[in-house]
This record gives sequence, C-alpha cells and structure tokens, in this order.
Amino acid sequence: MTKEKWELRRIELLYGGVQGSFWLAVCAYSGFLTIYLSSRGFSDSLIGLTSSIMCLLAIFLQLLISSFCDANPNKPLKKIISTGLVACLLFLGVAAWIPMPIALMILFYSLGGGFGSSVNGLLNAQFMQLINAGLPLQFGWPRAMGSVFYAGCALLGGSLIEHYSPAALMPLFAIACLVAIIIIQGMPDANRLPGRTPTVFPAEKGRQKVSLKSILKNNPVFSIFLAASVLIYMGQSASYLFLVRVVEHVGGSGKELGTAMFIQAFSEVPMMLLAPLLQKHFRVQNLLIVAFFAYFLRSFTLMIAGSISLIYLAVFFNMFCYGLYGITSVFFVDHLSRPGEKVRTQSLTVLCGSAAGIISSLISGLVLENFGLQAMLIMLATVTFLGFILMLVCFRMYKTSSPVKTK
Repeated sequence: MTKEKWELRRIELLYGGVQGSFWLAVCAYSGFLTIYLSSRGFSDSLIGLTSSIMCLLAIFLQLLISSFCDANPNKPLKKIISTGLVACLLFLGVAAWIPMPIALMILFYSLGGGFGSSVNGLLNAQFMQLINAGLPLQFGWPRAMGSVFYAGCALLGGSLIEHYSPAALMPLFAIACLVAIIIIQGMPDANRLPGRTPTVFPAEKGRQKVSLKSILKNNPVFSIFLAASVLIYMGQSASYLFLVRVVEHVGGSGKELGTAMFIQAFSEVPMMLLAPLLQKHFRVQNLLIVAFFAYFLRSFTLMIAGSISLIYLAVFFNMFCYGLYGITSVFFVDHLSRPGEKVRTQSLTVLCGSAAGIISSLISGLVLENFGLQAMLIMLATVTFLGFILMLVCFRMYKTSSPVKTK
C-alpha cells in the first residue's frame, strides 16, 4: 500500500471511529430517552416536551454554528465539533449526576441533547470538505460504523436496563463522548491539505453573505427536499422516541426494546456499505424515493403490529430507510448547494430532524397520553405518507429544473 493510500485509509478509519463513538453516545442518551426519563419521574407528555425543547435548541445551535462556519471558512470544523461534544457531555452529566427538580432537569437535558444534535450535520460537512478537496475517500463504510456501534449500544443498553437500571446508561454515554472528542483531534484540516483544491469558497469581496432565506428562495428543489424531510422526520422521530410503548403494547420489555433497536440500527449497515456501488448505477434522487417509501412501510407496519415479530420486521425496514437516506441525502444536498453554502445546507438537512422533532414529540406525547397508542401510530403513518408524496414532487421538480443529473 502506497503512502497516499495509507493516508486515505487512516482518515477513513478516524472518521469511522468518530462516527462510531458519536452514535454510541447518541444511543445511550437518546435511544433510551423515554425509559430513562420515565425512571426519573417524567410522564409521556413531559418526555415529549423535553424532546421538543431539545430539538428547538438544536435548531438554534445548528443555525448559529453553520452560519459561523460559512462566514469563517478557515476555522477547522473539528474544533467546533469538539466544543459541541464537550458542552453535550457537561450538560448531560450535570442532569444525570446532580439531584435537581424536574424543571431544571428538562433544561439541562435539553441543552445537552441540543448540543449533541448540532454536531451531526457538522460531521457530514467535515467529511464532504475533504471529498470536495479532491481526496478519493469512501463515505459509506465509515458512516456505517455509526450504525454498527449504535446497534451494539442498543443490545448492551437493553441488557443494562434489564439487569441494573436506566442510570447505568450515562457512564456509557460519557465514555463514548470522550472517545469521540479524542479521535476527532486526529482528523486533518481540509483547508491545510498540501496540493489540494481549496474546499471552501468565501463570499466575493464587496458582497454580503447569502442569507438562509435567500438559500431557500433561490433553490426550490432543495427547499422541497427539506419540506419532505421534515414530514418524514415528523413521522419517524416520535416512533423512535416512543418505540418502547409499542414494544410494551405487545408484551415486550427492555430486552425486546434493545433487540428492536439493534435490528433497527444494524440493518442500516449493509446498505451504507453498498452505497458507493449503488450510486454508480442509480441516481441518488431515485435512491431517495426508495428510502422515503421504505419510511412509510416502516410506519405502516408499526401501526398494524400485533406481535414483537412484526415490530422487528418494521424496524428492519431501516435497511432501506436511513440505510439509504443517511448516505444519499448528503451527496444530493452537496450537489444542490452552491459554494459558500455547503456547511449550512448540510446543517439545515439535519436541522429538519430537529424542527420535525419539536412538533412531533410534543404532539405525539399528548396524543399518546390522551388518545392512546393506536391514534398516535395512525397519525405518524399519515404524516410519513405525505412526506413520500412530497418527495415525488421534489423528484419531478429536479428532473425539469436541474441541468445536472446526480449519480
């Protein structure tokens, strides 16, 4: 192996390590959020409220941080990402280990989760900077490490809850977060790669930086894609948050929840590994259509599930849901974005999940508490179907308005 190829593999390994440790931490603090907060005395409506505030803060932080990154293109993203992870660790640590009233716990847990969510879009933007600089890196398998470690944490977390208590998840989160902070320090700065094309494009002198409003107004295909993503996330975020209630409804417990989360996460891996091959033979917008339809199938199957086996089948559809969406959406958005806007557009895509989570978590918690599980699942399946329809509209707009076809 040549020195250049080894350096490429080293960068991919580092990014895989960052993704793995980051998503392990996310699983520990967010995947079991309902069980953890229930053990601290939260009702379903308060859990939904906490998730909504977390998403609201994530939106504010995404906008603030991504605008700062595009306005200061020479600032290494890894330093900004590390700062977000440190803040996430501090706030969640305080909420977990220092006794406090529920109101304060909501605040600290929301702040920690908000900082954690803000990191996701920056991780994608950081790797796309390196690819846009001319490095022939593979995105699929390093990103798949996030799903592998999330799946492992799901099994481990379910076992910890079954044999100990939900509080056992927080040390696991803290360790994973620290590991992510350490590993990311080894990632190269895209702006200082020798002999490479610059990866960032500051606004021309004398011109004002393009606003988020202008980005959305001047890029209708991107705007419709964001709207479709919001609907999909609205249909999915609450089903992730309250998956434990669906499992309990068919007689399952923490162990079955961990198994369902394991299948949900690990099923994404094969498709992520195949993503480079798929993108050579299929256009990313076509793959996104498949992903959006799979999201609807997942929601519909959860709605009609009367046994743990059907729940396992529903979460297995994640192979075609986030398994496709997680990779292809990054390249689709990068293709639609103009120079000087790429960090913000990647962050906006992730931000859609936060925006949807505000509405979905709050409403779903209230519907679940007042009208029951089935009413909530019907609502989520309907919203997901509307997201699929809107993605078809986006696909048609892209075919008629874009001169470049993405593969």
